[in-house]
Amino acid sequence: MLCRTDLSTELDCIKALLHTKEMENLSVIRELEEVKALLALIRVKAAAEVVQAKQQAAEKDLQLQVAQQALQSLKLVVTH
Repeated sequence: MLCRTDLSTELDCIKALLHTKEMENLSVIRELEEVKALLALIRVKAAAEVVQAKQQAAEKDLQLQVAQQALQSLKLVVTH
């Protein structure tokens, strides 16, 4: 049977181990929160880039339509 001091020592060791694990868990939680924030930032940047790409595509489409209309006008002039 363990004497009182042995139980107290073992309890102190368990408390120290628990504290160490709690500190490790807090560190992991902080890391996860940082990664989560970075992923949110990346998501926002990607969404902004998609919007910009769509806008550029719409502008290029408009330029193409204008060029096609100009070409059609030139064809009409040449044929008449």
